[in-house]
Amino acid sequence: MRRDRANLVLAATLGLNGFAIGTGRTHTNMDIHDTRDGEGLYKVLSETVIPLYYQRDQDGLPIGWIKRMKRTVRTLGWRFGADRMVMDYTLKACVPVAGGTSSSI
Repeated sequence: MRRDRANLVLAATLGLNGFAIGTGRTHTNMDIHDTRDGEGLYKVLSETVIPLYYQRDQDGLPIGWIKRMKRTVRTLGWRFGADRMVMDYTLKACVPVAGGTSSSI
């Protein structure tokens, strides 16, 4: 499990899974924070996402895009499954609202 997590962190850092927006910097002034987020989004879209999607091979397929999406689903798909969402809902919403602190799920 630890090795899998380390591999996911490495893949995200190398830009192999999805796309990171910004540098993680925050600001107490929401206008500055929003401006930074907008600039980060624009940069990722214009420099990475759009070129990767529109770069096609001789058959008209975006091979780089397809590879990245397949890798992302293969390595991160479990984080977006219904089982995980139900477990999160149960542990983070239902159990606390019911006055419990843990669950044997």
